[in-house]
Amino acid sequence: MTMPASQRIHPEPRGASRRRLLLATACLALALAGAPPAAGQDAHPGVQRSRWWDGVKRCENALGRSRWRRALKCVDALRDKVSEKSWYEPDLGEVLATLELQRAVAEANLGRDDDALWDWWEALNLHPDVASTDLAPYGKASELLRSHPLRGRGEYPEGYQAPEIIPGASDYQPPVEDLEPTPKVHPNGAALHKNLPPVQLEVFFDARGVPRQPVVTSDWSHPITIYWALETLRFSPPARPAHLDGKPVATLEQVEFDWGGDVVR
Repeated sequence: MTMPASQRIHPEPRGASRRRLLLATACLALALAGAPPAAGQDAHPGVQRSRWWDGVKRCENALGRSRWRRALKCVDALRDKVSEKSWYEPDLGEVLATLELQRAVAEANLGRDDDALWDWWEALNLHPDVASTDLAPYGKASELLRSHPLRGRGEYPEGYQAPEIIPGASDYQPPVEDLEPTPKVHPNGAALHKNLPPVQLEVFFDARGVPRQPVVTSDWSHPITIYWALETLRFSPPARPAHLDGKPVATLEQVEFDWGGDVVR
């Protein structure tokens, strides 16, 4: 019996079956890439990184339209995700530094100079290359941030002079701090963070005991632990300032954040 033409079985062109298989495999790979990571796990290195940079671009778009509050909200949401879920990304430090720089720009244009400067110093400690970013389009932020570069180790900021301390000839007393490290813990990092090296900082304490211009002095520290240390220092109450001959003075002090549980002077 002759089958109607519409019901005849036509042989597939050579290679069609293979193309279908490759297409199905590609679709499956795309679906898996877009799926969220399993609980307690990071996505495959590179996948998260691409998402973070896409988020950075969205925040940058808000800055470009001078929507400072929206940009600030965008940055805060994104940096929380990055710091919690992206420990193993190759350019994690650069991502965090870029977000801190964007935060500094938004804060400066909202008139929050102290917050803007701390964000700026955090960015420079996380990834010094952000110092070359063109800030000209951001008006006030450019002038403020450029006038406060990261100081060198052992250098007092412009306008301050190291107090002359002669051993045995003064009543110099260093500042007293009660810093308690309270880092955010990675979902599966309760044990992991205990094995991370401590973060060593040189911090300028002004005559009021307020920490400013921190400089990371560790040979190497994980970007997350640098971020934790700087944020902990930022929100700690002022130290009792150092005193020399009965008067408060500004000093440079060494502070070490040991993730085993203590802050060491």
